[in-house]
Amino acid sequence: MTNEILHYASPYYDPVKAHEYYMKHRELKGRNSTAGLNDEGKAAASYVKEQLTTERKAKVEANKEDTTNQIDKLREQKKSNIEAHKAAMQRQIDQLRAKLSSMSSADKQKNRARISSSISALREQNAAERERLNAEFQAQSKSLRTAQKETNKNLKTEYDDKYLSELEKIKANPAFQKAKASRSGSKKSSSSKKTKKDLSYYMRGAPIHV
Repeated sequence: MTNEILHYASPYYDPVKAHEYYMKHRELKGRNSTAGLNDEGKAAASYVKEQLTTERKAKVEANKEDTTNQIDKLREQKKSNIEAHKAAMQRQIDQLRAKLSSMSSADKQKNRARISSSISALREQNAAERERLNAEFQAQSKSLRTAQKETNKNLKTEYDDKYLSELEKIKANPAFQKAKASRSGSKKSSSSKKTKKDLSYYMRGAPIHV
């Protein structure tokens, strides 16, 4: 098996990074493990994890809503700017056309090409401005989405750490530890009563300290 792993070759496989990944997740798995806890301890760990997950998801949803609102405002602003620039262009075009219409036949003949060129230039400028505004909006939206993902990633790390911290406290509580075979019946009974009391403390919504 060892030789097979050593000789395994793939563009998706890096032995150094694979080892680092294994060591990192092996340690994390060990910290996340509820092995050694009795049923009440596992229930307490599950309850705490559920509370933390609910809290994290609420923050993720709030972050999503805030990002969406910001993007919607940017979209409306972009639309408003495009319409304003288009209206300004149209006013200039109308003025040029009106100027041409007021000319004599001879002047129209002389200025028609120049005014037509000016109108074409205004339309090109408007198209360029519309493209610029759209590109600006796309860049701003992308930046906001990236920030949203980064915030969610940080929240995941934060709440994973919170859970591990609470799990360590639960593991350290003798009432939540599996009873050893050498314990007497009386000690088990006493431990069971204390366990129920400690578990009820978590179930009542005790504050989770980081």
